[in-house]
Amino acid sequence: MIREERNSQMNIIYYIVIALILTRTPYVGKYFKIFNTLVHEIGHVIMSMLTKGKVYHVHLNSDASGLAMTGNRGRISGILVSIAGYPFASLVALFMLYLKEEGHYNYLLIGVTVVLVVSVILWVRNAFGVMWLLLAASISFLFIYYGTDAFVEVYLNILIAVMLVESITTTIELVILTWLDKNNAGDATNLKNYTGIPAIVWSVMFSVVSIYLTYKAVLIIY
Repeated sequence: MIREERNSQMNIIYYIVIALILTRTPYVGKYFKIFNTLVHEIGHVIMSMLTKGKVYHVHLNSDASGLAMTGNRGRISGILVSIAGYPFASLVALFMLYLKEEGHYNYLLIGVTVVLVVSVILWVRNAFGVMWLLLAASISFLFIYYGTDAFVEVYLNILIAVMLVESITTTIELVILTWLDKNNAGDATNLKNYTGIPAIVWSVMFSVVSIYLTYKAVLIIY
């Protein structure tokens, strides 16, 4: 049992190192990073629906950025929708890691595939985003029908590691972006406009939350 736990701990460390390298690799890195972008935007979409707002469309861009166009019912709704993206992405990464540690790779793969299919049907409307979703969904279907257990585990472990890494690096990048240009810092700027609280405060808060949830992920492993 101790040896199995030790192997699990070392495996996730290896995959996190791979994710750090992979996300800085041209083309392939963007493919994996957009998973985090998609989940982030879905966080906005879900919160908009929960607050009875409207969801117009989601864009996924070739530089791994994204945009969720929503119509909010009021100031509180706008605040909640703007807050939702970063914490939701971190929570999904945490949940994926939990499923991995429980050995539920099949549930993970099916869940990823369902999210991809639902996204392309309901929300994503730009050409690149649709193409990426079709590619990612096709790969998932290939793994479902033809993938060996070993290949499925490697693919999902890389995906989980990328999600964990990106959940932190994207919030740190947001802090830097806010410091350099507070009027063009995405969700942080939106929240500043809604609340009057400086964008840098929101950026730091997002970063702290993502680091805390990653700490919780470490507790799952150890």
